[in-house]
Amino acid sequence: MENPYSIQNISIQSGDDREEVSPFFTYIETLERNNQKNDGKVKSHNHSNLFQVTIIEDGDISFYAEGKEHRIDYPCVILIPEGKHHSITYHKPTHGFMMLMSPESVNESLNQLPAEFIFSHKTSIVSEEIAPYDFEDILALCRSLHHKMIQKDRGSLVIKKNYSVLTLLVILNSLRNALKPNFKEKYAESSYLYKYKKMIREEVDAGGKVANYAKKIGITPTHLNRVCQQLVNKSALEIMHDNIALEAKKHLMYSNFSVSEIANILNFKDPSHFSKFFKKNTGKSPKFFKESIQ
Repeated sequence: MENPYSIQNISIQSGDDREEVSPFFTYIETLERNNQKNDGKVKSHNHSNLFQVTIIEDGDISFYAEGKEHRIDYPCVILIPEGKHHSITYHKPTHGFMMLMSPESVNESLNQLPAEFIFSHKTSIVSEEIAPYDFEDILALCRSLHHKMIQKDRGSLVIKKNYSVLTLLVILNSLRNALKPNFKEKYAESSYLYKYKKMIREEVDAGGKVANYAKKIGITPTHLNRVCQQLVNKSALEIMHDNIALEAKKHLMYSNFSVSEIANILNFKDPSHFSKFFKKNTGKSPKFFKESIQ
């Protein structure tokens, strides 16, 4: 009888003929960079001593594994064991990450999973099995890991390895949760939150209306608010305001725009309205915040 917890996705191989990889080895790059570096086509290849995780948020690609083309539904995660031939053709700009992990890092992830899990040698493409709220966590971990790639000291190497292990654990745990009876109901609800957060992140607009976003998603504002409260204990408006405040912080930290220019970029009625909003949501005025980080 087939094990009900079997997930066809992971193979950890070993052999004396392998070139040794550092137990701290982790590499990550954006799919935009991967696309550009390979002129839109990653030729068929395999990694004899590395495990690859490809996280695709959106885009349009053709993915081939072991000579066969596979259909991709977005967002998705592709898990590619060691030694498996694969290739990608990009048809348009695609957003996400490509991560390579050492066998030691992957083994560390597997050792933290329940004993009933069984892993095979197959490449896996998982989409609906990963809940949107988990996918948000996966993207956040990838962004943090990507930011840390430029740090070269040994302490940072350990941190990066742990980020990669945690990313894989979130993916595998999400797959495990997909086996539970109530998964489809929770998935449907969380997909609304994922779509809402994706829309407000892609178009940061202080003049945006929750009702308009709910309409685009295909539900009522009341339903959207209920989902937000149930999943993150915040209203849809609070989530929108958190996102606007975060975007404002990024501009204040990394750009040379003035407060007035940032207010205009984020579609506030005027700079004073932006300043009041920022102080209410962060506890500091835009000017004081910028001075405090310099």
